[in-house]
Amino acid sequence: MYRYLSYVDDNSITISSDSHEKNCRILEQICYYLIEKGRANHIIFDHDKTELIHFFPSQSIDLDDSRFKVKIGEKEIQAQESLKWLGIYLDSRLTFKEHVAKKTAEATRVFHQIERLSNTERGLSFQAMRQLYIACICSIADYGVPIWWSGQQNLLDRYQKLQNQALRKILGAFKYSPVRAMEVEASLAPPATRFNKICRSYALRTADFVKSHAIRSRLPENFFLNKGNMEIDRSRFLDWDTPINQEDPPFGRKRTRDDRDDPDYRPRNIKKHPTQLVRLLLIVIF
Repeated sequence: MYRYLSYVDDNSITISSDSHEKNCRILEQICYYLIEKGRANHIIFDHDKTELIHFFPSQSIDLDDSRFKVKIGEKEIQAQESLKWLGIYLDSRLTFKEHVAKKTAEATRVFHQIERLSNTERGLSFQAMRQLYIACICSIADYGVPIWWSGQQNLLDRYQKLQNQALRKILGAFKYSPVRAMEVEASLAPPATRFNKICRSYALRTADFVKSHAIRSRLPENFFLNKGNMEIDRSRFLDWDTPINQEDPPFGRKRTRDDRDDPDYRPRNIKKHPTQLVRLLLIVIF
């Protein structure tokens, strides 16, 4: 079985069979066909950026063996233990240890640059440091979480260590301050809770995919979106590029001072009662 995926100018060919050697021979045939088609349509492939990886969860293979190499034209491509595709580092056993190590290291470098902006005496407020942590550090470290996260404690420890450093810097706390207390004080969820939320949000996003989408077609039959004929009525929602008139009042009407539909609504420009002003003056005088 083979599968072909393409994103802009990044192409991927996946072959699965009962032997790695057979996969290599099938890849050579497919690559020869694509190169000939490319020449007919004036398309050139960059062979220097072509990479190969074998996935073997149980038994390892000798990557230096010529049987497990792919020959494209006159160039012979040797398989690697890991490679990067669309920002995700894939290893031969799909443990994603290298991906987590590189993303946490990249986020740590950004953290060391941001921590110079504040200290216990001067600099940014803890609210600003918290916002920088969420926007600049978590966005880097959490990339690809829906792909690899399944509750691995050994990978979670790296993210917890990074967040502990950020919490002490944001709050100006001591080194041995309780982690859970700092997370409550900074209003930051633990990494495991954050990862679960990201995965659930991504699962809900798939409900907006059309049934012919590559991800939607790969979902298992027992997935909750595949039960019944669930389909979103897109005519009820605005497109992403539809301008919204900010001058129109919400819900099609203006709010008045007598409006009590919204419990959080408070009318503006309310004059103080004279007795309140008198009491305030008395407090100032005495």
